[in-house]
Amino acid sequence: MDKKIVIGVGEFLWDITPTGKRAGGAPVNFAYHASCDEVEGWAVSAVGKDGLGRELLTVAKEKGIRLLVAEVDRPTGTVDVILNNGQPDFHIHENVAWDYIPLTDELLKKASSASAIPFGTLAQRSPVSRATTQALLKAASESSWKVYDINLRQKFWSKELIEESLQLANVIHSRVILCNLCGSLSHAKANFHYNGICVIEQLGKVKCSVLKRYAPDLMQFVITASLAFCHASCTDYISFYCTAKK
Repeated sequence: MDKKIVIGVGEFLWDITPTGKRAGGAPVNFAYHASCDEVEGWAVSAVGKDGLGRELLTVAKEKGIRLLVAEVDRPTGTVDVILNNGQPDFHIHENVAWDYIPLTDELLKKASSASAIPFGTLAQRSPVSRATTQALLKAASESSWKVYDINLRQKFWSKELIEESLQLANVIHSRVILCNLCGSLSHAKANFHYNGICVIEQLGKVKCSVLKRYAPDLMQFVITASLAFCHASCTDYISFYCTAKK
């Protein structure tokens, strides 16, 4: 039987920290973890025609990540990570390679056969990558999971972009700190708490119902809280998992 195909679309970059640089980016992370689970994972992005870009491609290939990454005439993406009282602050540089992911026939063909396409808000901050991302989602089959990560960073989002993305998604992921965004979009409120093992059941059902106004094809809404839990809900069921500890 053929493997399922997962295509992560978005940023591919270097995190520049006080102790050095580290390869990062949601689509590459998704492709890597999908591949570890016997799924054919692909990363869709762009790097510059520079030393940092060549290094990124080398690192990804060494990890066995399948790449559909263009080389463009822009600098490879970087993020400056600064620690303030132990908490990281991020400066995400603009006008970089992953802002200019080109749309190709190869990408459209791959998207048409994908079982899932994860995408986010951040990588749609520029018109070029936004157009490519949305074209791939529209090329996917009706049965494909279009997994939208509401990852709000700095100034790189708008209500209009979020609503566009919700229209194209059928699975939505948010972190706990972003959950009230859904309430602000719909003027609905939902209180919740957690202690590592408990989430108020109504939270997921309320949010899922609210989001369906913006995402009519919504199948699932997932909330994560880092080291605490993962909470998934639909209008008719709830699941809850504590984060696995090593």
